[in-house]
Amino acid sequence: MQSLTTRNLPNAQRQLDQLYSQAPTHADLAAFDQLLAALGHLGHPIEAPRDELTFLVELTPTARRLLGAQSRDLLSPLWQQLATALSDVAFNPEEPDLHRSFALCQAQDWPAVSDCVPRDSNWQLHAPLCLRVVEAAFHRRRRVEALAAWCHVCWRTPTTTATPGAPASSLSDFVSRLRQPELTTLWHRFLDEEEPLPEADFPSWLLIQEPALVLQLAQDLAPTNTPPEENYRTVHRCLTARRSRRTADELAERKTLQTTHPTLFELLKTSA
Repeated sequence: MQSLTTRNLPNAQRQLDQLYSQAPTHADLAAFDQLLAALGHLGHPIEAPRDELTFLVELTPTARRLLGAQSRDLLSPLWQQLATALSDVAFNPEEPDLHRSFALCQAQDWPAVSDCVPRDSNWQLHAPLCLRVVEAAFHRRRRVEALAAWCHVCWRTPTTTATPGAPASSLSDFVSRLRQPELTTLWHRFLDEEEPLPEADFPSWLLIQEPALVLQLAQDLAPTNTPPEENYRTVHRCLTARRSRRTADELAERKTLQTTHPTLFELLKTSA
């Protein structure tokens, strides 16, 4: 129904009335009713954002099925409206989708997502927020920003050890859904290492694979002091010392890594 995608409520109502009259047993009558109800939400204050979120989450697959690619013309303004209603709602890990950044992602407003998430001073500690930054940054072709956020995802997500033939991890599932060839290639190379590494070691592995990233990813990128984050700092200091030809400092960091993470040490040694 073109009237839905052009957000013409009177015409959409008239067309739906005709459908009820001409095909009262049509299988999608209830679905079109739902889309029409959604159209009626536009331009009205949202008094219960949680209820609106539930409504839009349920509506989205229906809209995509019935309207195809044009569903965005209907859905995006609704998600933008919800994002506005959530402007003053702080991120709650217990309800990660009840946040402005989630609504903006659904609206595919990637610049707004990139602007919104860092306004939370602790965003790096929450994997859902980090994932939204990853998605927005890749859509905006900001590789380093995306990889930095992915490092945070790896540190914040419960670690698992990748083993051949094992079921895909939650992070692998996200990589598949994101459909970004560069991240997909990097992630598969990481998972295919002869000596499997936990997901939390991806940031260290990434530096070893691309040493020039020490110029773009900060040594203090990791906000806390978990062992994987400490190993990242060690690898970063080692590679920075190597670039500066400070041999003694490089050897000291290599020795530290040999003690704390022999597998990463071996990778670093073979990369020299």
